[in-house]
Amino acid sequence: MKSRPDPEQELNQYIDALDAEKRPEPPSTPEMESLFRTVRTVKALKEPAEPSPDFEQRLLSSLRGEQGRRRRLWWAGAGLAAVAAVLLLVLVPGLGRRDVVAAMVQAVEQVHRYHGVLEVRMANLAGEEEVVRTQEVWVEGDRYAIQMQDGTLTINNGEQKWQVRPQDRVVAILPVAPDPLRFELDLKAMAENARRYPHKVVGRDTVAGRTADIVEISPPGGDPYRIWVDTATGLPVQLVTPMQNALQTTFTYTTLEINQPFDEDRFSFIVPEGYQVVEDDPGLVVTTPAEAAQRLGFEPVMPTAVPTRMIAYQDRLVMEFGPTTVVQRKAEGTFRPATYGALGQAAGGLLEVLENSLRWRQGDLEITVTGPEAESIARSITPDLTLPDPEADFPKQPEVSVQVDMGVLENSQRQVDAGHMPYLLDPTMVTMSYLGSLELVLPDMDALEVSYSTGVRAIVEVPTGPISRVYLQRLVRQDFTGIWTVVGYDPR
Repeated sequence: MKSRPDPEQELNQYIDALDAEKRPEPPSTPEMESLFRTVRTVKALKEPAEPSPDFEQRLLSSLRGEQGRRRRLWWAGAGLAAVAAVLLLVLVPGLGRRDVVAAMVQAVEQVHRYHGVLEVRMANLAGEEEVVRTQEVWVEGDRYAIQMQDGTLTINNGEQKWQVRPQDRVVAILPVAPDPLRFELDLKAMAENARRYPHKVVGRDTVAGRTADIVEISPPGGDPYRIWVDTATGLPVQLVTPMQNALQTTFTYTTLEINQPFDEDRFSFIVPEGYQVVEDDPGLVVTTPAEAAQRLGFEPVMPTAVPTRMIAYQDRLVMEFGPTTVVQRKAEGTFRPATYGALGQAAGGLLEVLENSLRWRQGDLEITVTGPEAESIARSITPDLTLPDPEADFPKQPEVSVQVDMGVLENSQRQVDAGHMPYLLDPTMVTMSYLGSLELVLPDMDALEVSYSTGVRAIVEVPTGPISRVYLQRLVRQDFTGIWTVVGYDPR
């Protein structure tokens, strides 16, 4: 009598034959035939499709027999589940490990335009909640329009930016670029912010009739916040902030239409009858550096890439490279980098490094590059650009170390996240506070100088008094939202 083959071995051989595009051996039993059908179904799945949520249950049902057979199978239920798990992991990589935030980022990248109604609600500690405003939003690439409840309409069509104010019967012309502040709950911005920090799925809920995964985002040292990601579209549809200042804010897209065409008049500059146009240096689109120089009175420095547009204002030239902008103006006075930024080198001098921008002096110009491609565009303007290394230690260790209490620091970080004690984000102000705590005669704030900063470690020079140099670190969170802490000093 021929012995029955080992089921797991037979299954492996069948999968190997399919992978090699060979004809597999026929199944030895009706149970194996049913399992082989399931394997073929799974192998037929194509990226980026994934099995439905009930796939595992259907797989188990298939393994047990499609006709509800009750007779005992030739392996135990635990072995059955193990084989099912092997199938899911081997044939559908990533199933069960799907990163909702990564999927959200991918989904947002496929959005070319959207229209929605954004509702903003506030809740207090007692749980009392009210809608504080709603706004209608239209977005297409870099173009957007926002209409508030009072009728105020702000539009940026990529060539002009203006605001229609019915209460004043005014159309105000605004600078079109840079435009750092768009609006609350921009889909792309929400996805990128969620990706920056640790995150996990904590449940499911229904938002405005849509099933959504609840993702908790945990900024280091700060209070977690939550976003709701539509399971059907992968798009963020709600954000709830931590409770801050006894208030919690909820932003919800009550409606959201994706990739539907817009009426082009939505982004057309139209002055309603009886309205006055108020204009304050809206800028002039120029096509060549020579044309810009004629308007500005100085020769701009051009990157190697060709800007998509150049706008000359009275005192500056703005070059656009998609979402990245270069601003050039005549240098005036002494170059002083922001004390809360990091320090690098560019064009033979200091480079100010902030979260999303670089600024330096080059010849008689001051240049600021802002946006996601800031580094590459800046390097094409000044090849000797050197960014600070956030992993680098102090160039020398402090002579006197200062002990810190991480519990106290984490509480301070939460206070800063809630809008309190913003001075903790500036190493010079933290230095001044520390000197005051020692009851020393305080120097002039402007006399303090940041001589070294990687964005994580900084040294502040103190011109007078018994302390000559203060060493600080971002111990709780190592980005531009993290607080600074004194970790040592050098006596004079």
